[in-house]
Amino acid sequence: MPSVIWDNTFFALCCIALFLRLLLQPFLINFDSLGQENIATLVNDFVLFAIALLFIIKKLAFYENVRMPKVIWLFGLFCLVASFSCLYSIDAPSSIHYAIDLWASFFFMFVLVNLLGSVRSVEIIIGVLIILMAIASAFAIYEYLVVLPQVLAHGIPDADRGTQELLNSHRPRTLFGWPNILAGFLVITLPLAVGSFLHARLRVIKYSLVISALLGVYALFVAMTVSSWIGLLASAFIFWVAMKKPSFDKKEKHRIFFLVFLICLLLTFTILKKMTFPGMNSIDARQQYFTSSLSLIKLHPFLGSGFRSYPVASAAYVRDINGRSFFVHNSYLQIWAELGIIGLIVYLNFLWLLSKDAVVLLNGRYRPIHWLACAVIAAVGGCVADNFFSYTMIKPQVSLFWWVLVALIIALKENSAPSVYRLKLQNTWKKLFLIAAMAGVVMTMRLTQAEYDFFTAVKFIHHGEKYALAQQLCQEAKRFNPWDKKFELARAYALYSSYILDPDIHLLLQARDAALSTKGQVSLDFEREALLTKINTYLNLKYIKE
Repeated sequence: MPSVIWDNTFFALCCIALFLRLLLQPFLINFDSLGQENIATLVNDFVLFAIALLFIIKKLAFYENVRMPKVIWLFGLFCLVASFSCLYSIDAPSSIHYAIDLWASFFFMFVLVNLLGSVRSVEIIIGVLIILMAIASAFAIYEYLVVLPQVLAHGIPDADRGTQELLNSHRPRTLFGWPNILAGFLVITLPLAVGSFLHARLRVIKYSLVISALLGVYALFVAMTVSSWIGLLASAFIFWVAMKKPSFDKKEKHRIFFLVFLICLLLTFTILKKMTFPGMNSIDARQQYFTSSLSLIKLHPFLGSGFRSYPVASAAYVRDINGRSFFVHNSYLQIWAELGIIGLIVYLNFLWLLSKDAVVLLNGRYRPIHWLACAVIAAVGGCVADNFFSYTMIKPQVSLFWWVLVALIIALKENSAPSVYRLKLQNTWKKLFLIAAMAGVVMTMRLTQAEYDFFTAVKFIHHGEKYALAQQLCQEAKRFNPWDKKFELARAYALYSSYILDPDIHLLLQARDAALSTKGQVSLDFEREALLTKINTYLNLKYIKE
């Protein structure tokens, strides 16, 4: 009985972590959009590692075995490849940051696979995703119908990138900060709403699911992302495959056919709307992103340039179109460019094993979970298709929900047809996972504190106040995260700003030394050279006067 209580507690914490992933970022209003994203991601990673740590301690204390199918091991191997790339990455701080996020997702998926042992738990986790979809969709619709007219009428000074997108293309920022991310999230969750509607028996639940699905569809309209509709087409095809099973009666077939037809009709309407929208820069930009990724693959075909190093590596290949993207807009090309052919092969093998689990579920005859299984498989298929033109699988703000889908497929398959493979040396592996999860907790605590101090200092510098405190915060951040030189560059900016207020040559020399100490981190080249140009200008004027 105590073991069951603990499992229920961990399951509740997992659901809370999903709410935290969506809702924390908008509440960090004291920081700019990048600060919100970084801090929210690290806080969420800390929660995921903490849940995994407590879960493994419980498994050790109760002498319980864990299930680890081969597909999870392949994901772990992918995480190792991403971590190894930090050693040669041209942007090592970013590689380390995102590798930690990847490991947090690994441990979260591991916990979910072991907790989703009943139909009821699967229903709850899918229900949580649908609730999050309704919240995110309602907020996007609110921005489109209420906030957009106000912004167009009055404007917003110093608008961030999301607000600029709202002004320029009339697409809402959403809770994720960017409309494309919301669209990718809806590709994951809309099929779940449809499948849950077919699975549910209570009329109240069916009505709630219909309302949630309608909100999601309307939000997808206002997001105006064509690639997401391609993903939904893939989801509709999977539902069509499921409909052709001989075990379904005629009424069920008619229902699913109507839903598929409706999705196709909405898809056609949205594509026509997108085509008539003024401006086609997104097509030109994507072409450059694809071309740049192929150029990087040609340079580093086997090992890549380092995990999540594409923004820095692609700078020489991409013109400034609507702001340079951090993503190729094709997750598979980006994995190849960053982790080489080795990383791509590992990831494709992971997807292959996942597809085999999906086939086992589709061929099953266990009726209580069939529509839920179809919903999850359709969502995974849609996400796989969408990521040929998007980045849902690798963007931390939304990738966690992708890994939840993966955990659902693995858990459903293990519940209906357990794997022959059994993990050996259970205690050894649990202790190893315990150490890794503990290291993740410590690392995310340190990185969160460093990012919080850094973005607080950046806020002071931008507002032209508390320069001395900003310098102190940058030094504290460097102590927590010594391998990232951006803290020294921020301190250099604070020293330079102090010199503008109080022309003391020693401040200017300290600023120059701090800026020069950041050489070697390629991602800081532009900001560093811009600051050094300003500093050298003042130094030259000083020497001329003397």
